[in-house]
Amino acid sequence: MGCNWSAHDCYRAVVFARAVTLLGAWLAALCGGAAVLAQQEDEPPPPPPPPPPWRIKIVGEPDGLPRPGVLLHLATGPSTPATVDADGFLTMEPPQVRRLRSATTFRSGPDGVVELPAGTEAEVWRVFAGEPYWFTRAPERVGDEQVWAVGEREPVGVRVLDAARRPVAGLGVALQSGGRELSWAQTDAQGRAMLGVPKDHTARLHLAPAGWIGPLDGLPTIAAARSGRRGGDLVLPPFGVLRFRAIRGGQPARVRLGSYALRFPDEPTWLAMGAANAEPEGFGLLFPCVATGVRLVGHVDLGSHLAVDCHGPEVPGGVRTVDCEVPWRPVLHATSSGPAVRHSVPRSVQVTFVTDAGVHESVAGLRADGVVDFGTTPLRGRRLLAVAIDAPAESAERPEAWSVWRACDHDLSQAVIEIGALPMARIEQLRGRVVDSAGKPVAHAIVWVQPQPDGAQSALTADTAGRFVWPGAVLRARDGAPLAIRAQARRDGRRSEASVFAGGHALTLTLVDPVESATRRPARVARGTVTLTLAPSSRAAELAANMALVATTGFVRSRPEVIVQDDGVRRLTFDRLEAGRYALRAMDNQGQVVFLMHRLEVPAEGACGDPRLLGFRSNDAPVVRHVQVVDAQRVPIAGARVSGVGFMVATDGNGRVQLSTYDAAPLPGRVEVRGLRPLEVEDLADGLAVQPPPASQVRVVIAGLPAGVALDRIGVWVRHEQRERFEGPRAALGADGTVAVATPVAGNYLLSLLIVPPGQKVDDASRWRAIGMRADPIAIGNDPPAEIRWELDAATIEQVLQALAEK
Repeated sequence: MGCNWSAHDCYRAVVFARAVTLLGAWLAALCGGAAVLAQQEDEPPPPPPPPPPWRIKIVGEPDGLPRPGVLLHLATGPSTPATVDADGFLTMEPPQVRRLRSATTFRSGPDGVVELPAGTEAEVWRVFAGEPYWFTRAPERVGDEQVWAVGEREPVGVRVLDAARRPVAGLGVALQSGGRELSWAQTDAQGRAMLGVPKDHTARLHLAPAGWIGPLDGLPTIAAARSGRRGGDLVLPPFGVLRFRAIRGGQPARVRLGSYALRFPDEPTWLAMGAANAEPEGFGLLFPCVATGVRLVGHVDLGSHLAVDCHGPEVPGGVRTVDCEVPWRPVLHATSSGPAVRHSVPRSVQVTFVTDAGVHESVAGLRADGVVDFGTTPLRGRRLLAVAIDAPAESAERPEAWSVWRACDHDLSQAVIEIGALPMARIEQLRGRVVDSAGKPVAHAIVWVQPQPDGAQSALTADTAGRFVWPGAVLRARDGAPLAIRAQARRDGRRSEASVFAGGHALTLTLVDPVESATRRPARVARGTVTLTLAPSSRAAELAANMALVATTGFVRSRPEVIVQDDGVRRLTFDRLEAGRYALRAMDNQGQVVFLMHRLEVPAEGACGDPRLLGFRSNDAPVVRHVQVVDAQRVPIAGARVSGVGFMVATDGNGRVQLSTYDAAPLPGRVEVRGLRPLEVEDLADGLAVQPPPASQVRVVIAGLPAGVALDRIGVWVRHEQRERFEGPRAALGADGTVAVATPVAGNYLLSLLIVPPGQKVDDASRWRAIGMRADPIAIGNDPPAEIRWELDAATIEQVLQALAEK
């Protein structure tokens, strides 16, 4: 068959075919796209790309060069507060160690760059530098990096080993100086850590476990002021865990955990002190590094301050739990009514509780609606017998006061005690006026008020019209009867003729100065007096406001009477003084103690006639005395105690103390350092370097040992009964069976015999094993005996022979 289509028809066919083809392709594409969309709806979208890590570049201060190898710690929070464990105890350890334990550590590379996980940049407080570095200033943004500058302390390396000389990993270590921890680190898997000596610190430092509570004798030291190696091995001394547990009625009690302060019995300064953050609730406080057997005294706050006297754990790694009986804390509910509520805004009131265990005073809040907020007042005893609330007068212009006394009988073991309604009645506070013999007001007189028979004395100052009011609460005996109050006025060296007693709430007290009346005899001076005349100067008011007279027995508790004359001269009088030697001191506006004069001789009766007391001028700056305490190697000693009449200070990181005085006379004092003999100094002069003498040597003779015994494996341990009970000096016997040991302070010493079994290194102190102890302690005074002889009994000799025969 032939084709009858024309060219035009062929063209139209081709166009149509192409159109059909394009339409098919378009439909296919459309269907395929729908299928892809349907597939995408079924599958999740791909995750976004991870954010880049946070790049920090560490540079040195002040050169700005990169610092490789700097440790950065990424902690879990800004302070990482301590938490109560599953047993209800709060671990008291340095917060720096707690942060290290919970941190992730990074190290800067050769270019000083370290990359931290993404997302932490917004929380820069999570990052802190590891020893011996610290951040010196705020970070700076440079491109995609933050540049952090670090300073560097002198590095000190330490390797921590246990008694078997094995590395201890994950343990916090610290540098101690003068009773303070200055640097912290955590040991790695090999027991190594890097610490740093703070800048300008030259005193000797001790390497110790962080939070160590115990003697430092035997721990390695670093003399920062001397050249040589910086570091050493720390063989852990025997220690364990000490817990203070709150109990009430013989059962553990959940209480609010607060502060603590612990010390050795014969040391006046605190060995360890601190406080819990935010005062969490739990059953007690836990101290993880306490020397075995060490005796401690002080106080802990387990809802209330409790005195403690205890020993550390008995064996290494052991746990000693000390139970502390805490008072009950019932919730008290009471509602007050009367003028005190209607006419006042919320205010503080004084509360007196009478229980079968005594009288307890506290402060409570009185709301405008009459509700009394007692808070969490601890009450000792078993029964609450009476409650008194006193809203004292606010001022002499507003002498209104209110009070209520309510007898009751409540069981203090109850959780809630309903006291009920307490109607307060208006009372008149102890108030009055000071006038002279002619009845004229005496302005600014000092009025001494003292509840009888044994209340604390307090001082009031009358106003320009001679009026005064005592703002104290109405003090009562246990039966509710008000206590008598004695009052006396003084002015210009004169006193009221006699003390006046008030037996109730209401009293208007008028005191008349008897010296102005010719018909009355002058007031008799009962004891010695000291009167200082301060010439007008820019510092006279400052010194007069902070003046104290101190004696060899302590501070004078009564403050001086200040008299301002017309010409600006101030006279300060201290009276009723015991005979003896005193020093006059003041405190300046910077809190520094300034000594005006020493060696004031006060007679038994009459005034001190020292000419230095007349016309004292204080415009000149005081003389500053710098005194340094050093050891036998001339290394400064931090934490040494320097004391004298009216002062007791500790040396700083350079072993120095600063004393200021206007007095050119010699300033005597006493220097005390643990491990050395106390030293009396006639004059703590400026620039003086004090070197306390070494401890006295005592020769110990061991008698009774059989011939042929290896004496080099036998040692003697001399321990102070309290001060160095577990860390006293020890040494091996010599060829003659004797040993010389040091006794730093006078006291009773215990003697123990030590053995190093065969096969162990003699020079390894951790290998010594106690065999026996002398039955009676040795009393050693300031002049120790030349020789102590110890005759061994048969049982001790047999123990020695058995120990030396071990394989």
